[in-house]
Parts: sequence; C-alpha cells; structure tokens
Amino acid sequence: MQSIQKYGLQVSIALVLVLVIYVLFIQASFTEPSLTPTPEQKVMTQSKIGKLIQSKGVLGMGIAQKILFKGTEYDALIINLEEANIQLYYKKSSGKRFENFGNLKNYLQNKGQQLIFATNAGIFEPGFQPEGLYVENGVELRPLNLKKGKGNFYLQPNGVFFLTNYKTANIISSEQYPNVKKVVKFATQSGPLLVMDGKINPQFSAKSKSRYIRNGVGLIHKNQIVILISNQAVSLHEFARVFKEFYQCPKALYLDGAISEMYLPVFKRYESKGNFGAMIGIVK
Repeated sequence: MQSIQKYGLQVSIALVLVLVIYVLFIQASFTEPSLTPTPEQKVMTQSKIGKLIQSKGVLGMGIAQKILFKGTEYDALIINLEEANIQLYYKKSSGKRFENFGNLKNYLQNKGQQLIFATNAGIFEPGFQPEGLYVENGVELRPLNLKKGKGNFYLQPNGVFFLTNYKTANIISSEQYPNVKKVVKFATQSGPLLVMDGKINPQFSAKSKSRYIRNGVGLIHKNQIVILISNQAVSLHEFARVFKEFYQCPKALYLDGAISEMYLPVFKRYESKGNFGAMIGIVK
C-alpha cells in the first residue's frame, strides 16, 4: 500500500514539473520584442506589412532594402549610427558647392575615402542655399527659418533632422530646435514633417493629386534611422504611410521631391548628375 502511495506521489510531482515547464515555455514564446530592434529584426517583421523585394547589408553600417508598399516601389537604407560615418555636405573649403553625388564621390576619393551612400538633404532657395537651418560640423551656416510662406518647406509643421556628437539622431519641429542646438553636429531644416508622435501629418490628404518622386528621413530610434526614396511618383500622404506603417517610425521628415535622387551602389544606383544644395553622405 505504501509503495502505491509513494508511486502516486512521484507521478503527481512529475505532472507538476511538466506543467511548470509548459507554462514557462508559453511565457517565453510570448515575450514582448525589444523596443530597439536590430536592422535584421526590422527586415523580418516589416516584410509582413509590405513586401520586401531585396535586402543587402552595407559594410556593417546598415541594410539596404528594396520594398513594395501599396503598389509603389521604394529604395531605403536603414543606417546604424553607431557604425556609419554619416555627414552633411554642402560646399568645399573653396566655397564651391559639391552640386551632385558625382562631384562628392570624386572629392572623397581624392582624400582616400569611398562614398557608400548619398541623397539630397533638404529644400533649397534659388541660388542653391538651404531654405532653412543648416549646420555642418557644429557650425551654423544658415539660420533657423521660422517664417511663413508657400510651398512644401512652409507646410506646417516643418522640422529639423539632426545628428549629434554622440552618434545619435532626432527629428523635431523647427520651434523646438533652440532647446537642443548645443548638442548638434549636423542639421538640416526641411518640411513638412511627415510623421509626428507616430501620427501622419493631419495636413495631408489621402486623395491628394500632387504626386512626385520624393525622399525623406525617418527615426527608428536614437541610434537608427531610415532614408527612403520613392521610385514612382507618390503623394505626401502615401509617402508618410511608408515611414509610419512599414518602418514604424515615430517621426519622419520630408527632404524634397521631383528632383530627389539617391546614390546607392549596392543596388546599382549611381545617380551622379543632379544639382543640389546640401547632401547627406556616408563614407568609408
């Protein structure tokens, strides 16, 4: 009788252990993902929302992606700011503008550097001066522009994309800039903001007929950004949706449209004959 009771107790203990292991397994399966996913994690999760056509690593600095979202193809570069040597470029020391990616590439080659990526970095005035704030290596070359006006730059709210000395980035409304200017290494002001606090700019209409090739920058988190260009003409509302829904950016800023280009050799994009004001570049 005692042996039967002992056997029953052993079976009960074994069942309890199995139940505990099962509960722990279920909890592990439903653990919330990291709030700051790696580029590789972003590739896997976002492919469920849109269609990921192609993905290539870029020298440990980030991941280039070709995506299809709502019938439109986009090229993107997710950039790891802790690894990438990313800067803004406008003029040579001689005072002459770089003008395009081809000139920037040749300039860097003469310094023993290789251009990995480039895109135009904001709206400019006639004469190719940045329309608003422009900071390069901590030096403010153009002041913050809080004027009212017509055109995309003045569509409110507009904003500032900036990089710090601490390999971090942010996108803020233009009015907020004086609060952060002490930590800024590079900055460009443009407009409008596409996404603010995880919401699409309410000024945009889903029925808008204004459609152009567009480029912009989105914040994934403080050490990771995505720069995106549409390969077909899109509205501002459609463009903003890619940042919000595909890349889950809480903030995104429009850089320019119609003239926008991208230099991304990993996808055989060698555009080099544009005529721009400031440019964003990554060098090796």
